Amino acid sequence: MKDKAVIACPLCASPSYAIVYPRLAKHHETAYAPATSARETGMIARCNDCAVVYKAPFPKPKELKKGYEESIDKQYLSLLSERRESFREVLRLVESYAKRRGRLLDIGCGEGTLLDIARERNWEVTGVEPNKHFVAWAKKNYNLSILQGDAFNKKLKKGYYDAITLLDVIEHVHNPQEYLNRCYELLAPGGIIFISTPDFGSLPSKVMRRKWFYILSIHVFYFTRQTLSRILHKAGFSNIRVRKYLLKTSLDYVLEKSSNYIGSAGMLFRSAARATGLHKLPIKYWLGQSIFIAEKN
Repeated sequence: MKDKAVIACPLCASPSYAIVYPRLAKHHETAYAPATSARETGMIARCNDCAVVYKAPFPKPKELKKGYEESIDKQYLSLLSERRESFREVLRLVESYAKRRGRLLDIGCGEGTLLDIARERNWEVTGVEPNKHFVAWAKKNYNLSILQGDAFNKKLKKGYYDAITLLDVIEHVHNPQEYLNRCYELLAPGGIIFISTPDFGSLPSKVMRRKWFYILSIHVFYFTRQTLSRILHKAGFSNIRVRKYLLKTSLDYVLEKSSNYIGSAGMLFRSAARATGLHKLPIKYWLGQSIFIAEKN
């Protein structure tokens, strides 16, 4: 196949792959744009050697970096109050596993909401975020001095952090193995990492197939419990546990996204909810998200 080198596994470089979902007829190659919830219409492949699932062809590192530094996601900030409640539950989970309320590093911290909550609970917080607009927003609204960049920012201290959170990040990075190797390096002995990501092996993924909520153009990798656990082990982590990751959002958000699956009926339900005021109703949902918890010995 002439584009085999382009489609080769971006994780292990194997040229052997299987097509999970073929490129749709309506697909047009466009620049990688993180500030979007567009459905993925390109090819999705599975490596025949390491079994990881990935976007094909895979975006170049510079393309990913530029997209995350410059994009503006207005919808993300519009759901701030709902996400704050989800992060409170994440922090309770962190505190149930961490040995102490010490030093917390949030990688890909967005606008800094999790860090703001953790600081209120007496954690020493550090955040790193590639998006310059989020970094500025965090300073203005939370008085948080977030580092711009990623896990490889040179200002991050090796062997320093008691807990690292990596929430909805690993499916966006260019090389997950290198990223988790770096996280292991940054954690103090006995430190814990918390990773949330859509589970490609979950029941919702299997039932909904290409219409699964998380088949998005912004996702470059898709993991199962087995593939991500294997990468964590290879990075040096042990005592890996996986659990469902429940998110809190508004009914309006869920109804808006439902139009991808049930068409105009979803928009009719949304209009009805708005007319009755029910669109603001907070709800919890699970559509296949998992959270991985692992320890550095």
